[in-house]
Amino acid sequence: MASDLSDLPLQEAKGIGPQRAGLFSRLGILTIKDALYCLPYRYEDRSSLKTISAIQSGGIETVRGTVISADVVRLRGRRLQVFNLVITDGTGLLNGRWFNQPYLKKNFTSGQELIISGRVKANTRTASGLIIDNPQYEIISEEDDPFVHTNRVVPVYRLTEGISQRQFRKIMHGIVCSYAKELRDTVPEEIMERYSLPPITESISQLHFPDNAEMLDTLNSAESLYHKRIAFDE
Repeated sequence: MASDLSDLPLQEAKGIGPQRAGLFSRLGILTIKDALYCLPYRYEDRSSLKTISAIQSGGIETVRGTVISADVVRLRGRRLQVFNLVITDGTGLLNGRWFNQPYLKKNFTSGQELIISGRVKANTRTASGLIIDNPQYEIISEEDDPFVHTNRVVPVYRLTEGISQRQFRKIMHGIVCSYAKELRDTVPEEIMERYSLPPITESISQLHFPDNAEMLDTLNSAESLYHKRIAFDE
């Protein structure tokens, strides 16, 4: 099967029907091999999330919390609408704020668990609390595998309209687990040894779902040993 992954239609993968195959095709992903080589464009360290009480203004932070309010307000004297989301993890409050995106309110309900990330700053509209403007977020469901979406270094992929980051990541996890082992190394063994390159299966697996949070900086700068291995294929 290793030599045929470029001919294996994406719909062979679990969770991919005709509709989702169409969404993936917008990203140039038509086959299983296309999916394996569609690498994340950045990574987040969710292996040890901070509490809200521990985050500070000025830093880019990722926290997990529960929605306690979601409201749209219109700024006085202006036509600007602001969607405000407030979450808590029991140690403090964190506000998310989106400008002129009132439709986002329909995505959230009280009691939902979220992962939210972005640059934190002081909330000047209230006496306490912190705020993130236009944060990235993921809604966590009971069906989620915590070892795919949290408790690890998490890949973030480029998306197309109609599929969420969580859905995309779950599908990619299934594809990597099922098919990465079928990839065939094309780089001669002599070159692999000379440059201390890891095998292609290990490289693809680690570039999608890294095991080591200490690799975060080199992963985000595309300078990891696994990125170098892929470069040899190119």
